[in-house]
Amino acid sequence: MEPTEFDIEIDRLQAEMLLLIEKSAKEECVDEAFDQTYQEITNQIKKLKKKQLKAQREQQLAESYEEREAGLDGYVKKVNYLKQEFDDDLVRSLLESIKVISGDKLEIQFQSGIVLIQRIDYYD
Repeated sequence: MEPTEFDIEIDRLQAEMLLLIEKSAKEECVDEAFDQTYQEITNQIKKLKKKQLKAQREQQLAESYEEREAGLDGYVKKVNYLKQEFDDDLVRSLLESIKVISGDKLEIQFQSGIVLIQRIDYYD
C-alpha cells in the first residue's frame, strides 16, 4: 500500500515528537512548555488517526457497495427482469431481512442498507 497523506503527516509529527524528546533529554529538564508541546503533537496525531480510520471505513463501504452493485447487475443481466413469477434467488439477493414489527407492519431491510417500513392492509 502506498502511504496516504495521513501516514505522511503522522510520520512527520512522530519525528517532531522524537526531536522534542531528544532535546528535552539533552537539556535534562521537562518543563511546562515541553508538556504543552508534547500534548499538542499527541492530540494532532490522534485526530489524524481518527480521520484516517474514517477515510478507510468510507473506502471499504464504497468498495462493498460497488461489489454488491456489480453482483446485482450481473444477476439482472442473466435473468429476465420482466418475469411474471416469483424468483426466490432474486429476492434473496436483494433482501437482507424482513422483521415483523406488529400485526400490520413489517420492516424490510435491503442488502443496500435501505430500510422500509411496510404497512399491511387486510381486506375481508
